This record gives sequence, structure tokens and C-alpha cells, in this order.
Amino acid sequence: MIGLLSFMLVIGLGLLVHEFGHFLAAKKFGVAVPEFSIGMGPALWKFKKEETDYVLRLLPIGGFVAMASILEGDSHDGCFEAKPRWARAIILLAGPVMNFALAFLFILSIGLFQGQPTITNELSRVIPGEAASVAGLESGDLIISYEGMPITNGEELIAAIHQTPGVATVELIRDGEVLQKTITPSSRIHNGQQISQVGVEVVTTYNFSLGYAFEFGIGRFTQVFNSLVDSLRSLATGEVGVSQLSGPLGVYQMASMVAHHSIYAVLLLAAVINVNLGIFNLLPLPALDGGRLLFVAAGAFFKKGIPVKVESAVHMVGFFLFMGLFVFTFINDLWRMRG
Repeated sequence: MIGLLSFMLVIGLGLLVHEFGHFLAAKKFGVAVPEFSIGMGPALWKFKKEETDYVLRLLPIGGFVAMASILEGDSHDGCFEAKPRWARAIILLAGPVMNFALAFLFILSIGLFQGQPTITNELSRVIPGEAASVAGLESGDLIISYEGMPITNGEELIAAIHQTPGVATVELIRDGEVLQKTITPSSRIHNGQQISQVGVEVVTTYNFSLGYAFEFGIGRFTQVFNSLVDSLRSLATGEVGVSQLSGPLGVYQMASMVAHHSIYAVLLLAAVINVNLGIFNLLPLPALDGGRLLFVAAGAFFKKGIPVKVESAVHMVGFFLFMGLFVFTFINDLWRMRG
């Protein structure tokens, strides 16, 4: 059940807000919308309100807002094509923009509720048998100096321990009293370098602020966006094979796995999926928002516009190609699960 709920948050909400973006923009510019559908394939549930049928379909691989269109044989002021090019562009862009907005909201909420971590110089745990325990350090000790180096936070303490080989003098405050201990750290190899360790863990505190949440949100959103663009570029150049692609089944598996870690992991995966949806739909390919934007832009260079039958045929070919891609990723996910 938790896996299903996680999946619905990760991909179901993303599909819903994407189509809702198109729907709101279409209504704003007076485009008639006979159907608002989430998913593809047979209808599982639907209801009608005013002119629009709201439909939930079987396959969670997309959705659509069926706008009145010349492509569908309509010919009235409520048609998509009857609106100015800039209005049509906004309607097409509204879906991906909503995905990006939802992704940012997910990441913002992580920063807001998880808070800004600050590593302190107070010991939370002294590992039995390790150097700090042997030297007499205890949890709750506040380290103020390490081998003559002033310590005011956890980063300074960790750096001082790692950079100081051999015996070290530690000054600490315990129950309001300043004490001095002598410690003999052990050592290990980390990234090809020898570092010292004493066997302690430090207290981490968290600061909750909207300012940090926005800073965190912008930074992590940019990181996710750039990472997905790089992945797309690697796929296009052949550096990454299509065998690495995942469909809804793979997303369900990932959502089920991260659901057992933390709500923050689920929110981050949901953000990644939404950025992915936004970028993917902006690709200038048939049947996608980017492909339809290309036709809107290209129509400006033709006095009579691009023939309706041509655009309809191109998008239909694109639709069947993406159905084929769905089948491929489904089989690919099944094969990976078996392995």
C-alpha cells in the first residue's frame, strides 16, 4: 500500500498537474475542452461537468486535455487554432511549467521541513574501544580546542582530527568545567590519503527558515534540472543506451523502495520525475508539447498555415512511436526486475 501511495505521489500527481496546466490555460483563453483525461487506454472512472468529461484511464503513461480543434473537425471560436499564436504557445507551455513548479514546491518543502543542518562541536556519541573512549571523552562533552586549534563547530573539529597525526591534546567543557585530555588517534586511508580518526559522533542541529528553504530549493532544482539535461544529452549521443530507460513499472519500483527510507526521499524522487516530465514534454517531437509548439511556430511562415491533415498525421505517428516506447520500457523494467 505504501508503495502505491508513493507511486501516486511521484507520478500520478505529476500527470495531473501537467494536464491541469493545459486545462487552466485553455479555459483562460476561451478554448472549449470536451475532455480532461489522466492516463491512457480504457476509462476506469469519469464524470461530466458543464462541457467537460473528466476521465481517469487505465494506463499511467500520460494524459490529455482534448481541446476543440480543427484537427478534430471542429470549426468555431472555441477551437485551439482560432486563438492567437502567443495564446496557443502559452497553453502548450502551461503543462511543463506546472511540472517544474510542482518539482520546485517538493524540493522547497524538503528544505523547509528538514531544515538547515548545522554540525556542532558537542559530542553525541563516543564509540566504545576507540581512541576517544580510551582517552576518557564522553557524550555531551563540548570540544573547544584540538591540539591548539580553536574549535567552534563540528566542521572545524572533524578537520582538526583528520589533519592531526599522532598524539593530540583536547580541551573540552564538561558540566561547566574545562578539562584537558590526551588522545592517540588511529588512522585509515580515505581517497588515497591517510587521515586520523578518534571514534566520535557530533550533535547536529537544524535551523528552520523560509529563506534557507528557497535557497535549498533553487540550488537543488538547478542541480536536478542540469543532471537530467546531461542524461538526455548522453542518451541522444549514444553514451547511454536505451536499455537504461525506465517506464511506469520502473518508477513504481523506485517509489516503493524510497518509500521505506523517508518522506524526503519520496519528495525528491517526485521532484526528479516532474522535472523529467517537464523536460521530456518540451522536446520538439511529434505528439509532445514541444512538437506542437514547433507546428505553432512553423505555421507563421506559411500564409495558409500547415495543412491540418499533415499535422494530424505527424502527431499520430508520434503517438504510436511513444506507445511503442512505453511497451519497450515496460518489457525492459520486467527484464531488470527478473535479473
